[in-house]
Formats: sequence, C-alpha cells, structure tokens
Amino acid sequence: QTAGIQEVQLPNEERIRVLCDCDGWMIIQRRIDGKQDFNKNWEEYKLGFGDMHGDFFLGLENLHHITSSKVHELHISLSNSWRRFLVKYDNFRIGNSASFYKLDSLGEFTESASNGLRSNTQFSTFDRNHIPKPSKNCASDHMGGWWYPKYCGGR
Repeated sequence: QTAGIQEVQLPNEERIRVLCDCDGWMIIQRRIDGKQDFNKNWEEYKLGFGDMHGDFFLGLENLHHITSSKVHELHISLSNSWRRFLVKYDNFRIGNSASFYKLDSLGEFTESASNGLRSNTQFSTFDRNHIPKPSKNCASDHMGGWWYPKYCGGR
C-alpha cells in the first residue's frame, strides 16, 4: 500500500477509508495537533471521530471487523520533541460490542516502553467504565477512551 488515505473492504463487505503511513501501517489513532477532543463517549469511540488529516480515532467497530478476519500487528509510537517510545504486539485482535471491545489477543510484544496493554481488558470511556476497580474512572481522569488496565497503569 502507498501512504495516505486508502479505501479498504472489511470482512462484512463494508468499505471504509483508512490512513496508511509510508511503511504500510494502517493508522488507527493519531494525536498530533491537539485540535481534536478525545474525551468522547462510548458511541463516538464505537463509530470513530476526527479528521484523518489531523487527530482521529478509526472506531472500535471498524477495528473489530479489521482484526477479526486475520492476524494483525499493533504498533504504538509515542513521541514528543525529545523522545520516542515504540511498542509492538504481534497478534492484535479485539472483540465485538457485546464484549465491550475487549482485547481478545495481543500476542508477543517488543518495546522501548513498558507493556501497558493486557489481554481481556475491556475498552472504557468516561460514560462506560470497565475498569476492574470501579471507583476509578481512568477514561475520565485521562480525558480519553482506551483499554485501561487496573489502576490506570501497567500494574
């Protein structure tokens, strides 16, 4: 694939637009310019939001369909002006909406940052908290949805 916005067909026959980088990776979330608010509700994370030319999230339902058809790697790159951290999982797959888009599989990981994701973790947003410690709402605290582990950290 070439870099830029591409159209792909999901296993359910739906066609969606995705952003690919120069190395052929499909970008599922990007936060580069701070113009997009990521403190969204469950439905917005389910459907996706933002602009592929800036900050966006592809959508949990799209991710479920993409990862349910074959093995995919997940490559997380976090960077600022002086540092870059990389984490790669070799078998990324998420469940459907009934499972709250839980991380069905991550596979083995390689990293330059800590392993912050855990298999069987359900996705959380400020209005749908699936953290094992219910008194904590990590999505609200961190102003964005994610597969937050117990105590909002890697422990």
